Amino acid sequence: MLLNGVQGFGQGQLNNNKTTNNLVELTLNYTKTIGKVQIEAVGGYSYQSFQNKYYWATGRGFTDFVNFDNMQNELKSSYDAGNAAAVGNFGGVINNWGISNDIRNGTQTSGGFVSGFDAGSGAFSQKYFARPGGVTLAAIGANFYNNTDYIQSYFGRGNFTIASKYLITATLRVDGSSKFGSDNRYGVFPSGAFAWKLHDEDFMPEVFSTFKFRTGYGVVGNQDGLGYGEFIRRDRYSDVSVGDARQIGVPGVSTQGSVNPSLKWEQTKQFSVGIDFGILGDKLSGSIDYYVKNTTDLLLRANAAQPAVNAQIFTNLNATVENKGWEVALTYAAIDKPDASLSFSGNVSRNDNMLKDFGGALDAGTIRGQGLSLAYAQRLAGGYPLFSYHLREFKGFDATGQPIGDNQVFVGKSALPTWNMGFSVNARYKSFDLAMYFSGQFGQYVYNNTANAFFVAGSINNARNVTRNVLTAGEAGSAEAAVSTRFLESGDFIRMQNFTIGYNLPLKDQKFIKKLRFYLNGQNLFLITNYSGLDPEVSSSPAAFDLLNGLPTAGIDYSAYPRPRTFTLGLNLSF
Repeated sequence: MLLNGVQGFGQGQLNNNKTTNNLVELTLNYTKTIGKVQIEAVGGYSYQSFQNKYYWATGRGFTDFVNFDNMQNELKSSYDAGNAAAVGNFGGVINNWGISNDIRNGTQTSGGFVSGFDAGSGAFSQKYFARPGGVTLAAIGANFYNNTDYIQSYFGRGNFTIASKYLITATLRVDGSSKFGSDNRYGVFPSGAFAWKLHDEDFMPEVFSTFKFRTGYGVVGNQDGLGYGEFIRRDRYSDVSVGDARQIGVPGVSTQGSVNPSLKWEQTKQFSVGIDFGILGDKLSGSIDYYVKNTTDLLLRANAAQPAVNAQIFTNLNATVENKGWEVALTYAAIDKPDASLSFSGNVSRNDNMLKDFGGALDAGTIRGQGLSLAYAQRLAGGYPLFSYHLREFKGFDATGQPIGDNQVFVGKSALPTWNMGFSVNARYKSFDLAMYFSGQFGQYVYNNTANAFFVAGSINNARNVTRNVLTAGEAGSAEAAVSTRFLESGDFIRMQNFTIGYNLPLKDQKFIKKLRFYLNGQNLFLITNYSGLDPEVSSSPAAFDLLNGLPTAGIDYSAYPRPRTFTLGLNLSF
């Protein structure tokens, strides 16, 4: 019996990815002092290219399917021989090629084909050639991609300091990207900021060693998430499939991208105001910030109106994502002496997220597992935060063990945290030093997709292991394991993120070694949470092609691997 053409034949895959990033940047600086005004200006130009050159080859039917080293060498030598034959028989830009003892469509036996853009004919075509002697695998196929994106920028910044206490900054960027069509290739992104050192004013109380007011406004652009040539329709041959030990699938032409010349930069406009302060020689220092950030023209992959060449296309969402909130940070230097120091730092912030000016609704939050195909846990809709949960309200089980709760509704909970906090301690005594850092998030919820898919009564009927609570939940083995609030849990946590203790070995009269330090570091040492899964901060996302409406997910835990706990013993040397 052949297990998908592997047993008795072997299967292997060869991958090679070469990424090349070239950058040219030119800047011109200017400084000048006119009376009480100091001027610093910089202008520049940059040009950057990002090339991704990639191929993968897969083969079956090895002459030796026991020794992995021999299989690897045979796959590489068969690829080299097949690639040389394909290039020699085509004379154009290659998309893919395949060589087999028996090409599936019967056009050629014991031979190969090559697909791509033929320089001679000026069109897409496929050519067949005799099987080269260097290919010892029963079947091998290879695919090629060679894409380059470019970004061009013009930028300028001016800093003006007046009387050493008024600071003004103005910047302007003009960025152009090949990921957008000619209609909207360039984006203009200005920003400005003002700061006032009030501690230099006579009317400020002497208790303040530092007191600075600042405010700013700016616009930034984003192109992240866009693939190569999403705004234009183009054709290429599909990937080659090697179905079994002797046969390959000869590909046809597929369409990439879609015509969308209006695709443009995603923009985020932010206004902020804040205060930096220090008391008693900055023994107690900190900052207070408030911000409002609005993102428009969000880039996302949306379902195309059918009939269409592609099921999904990239577009700009006609909506606004608003983030607004505040942050307070404090640092207290409790001890500051030559042979000892102790300081405490902490910060807390609140962020409120909302999708505004959007009249539609898109299902999101892909849920996976047996019997959960096309199930979803989140919905994108105006008047709700991003990653808002849209679930059945679970109200227990009825007398027959069936779940109570039918319609999916917004449940008033999101995967985004409302509160973030951090706290750190830094200490030093003579040659010893210590540092620790705690982090925490509150207000977010996690959908336990793992429990939804595996830890239900129906799994018992399929001879699968379950957690103990499933046995006493009152759920019937025939119950539908529907997406519901039954599997939605608070994701609040406090984590000891980092702990380091070190010792600096005193050195005297050493000619070469200036400093010698031993240290022990631990990361992710403990986690305080009520979440029943492994880690509330881990979110698993399916592949891009499996995302509902092309929307990303957050806060969904499907067999996600938790953050590791690591310990490091190290030595630092300075010469």
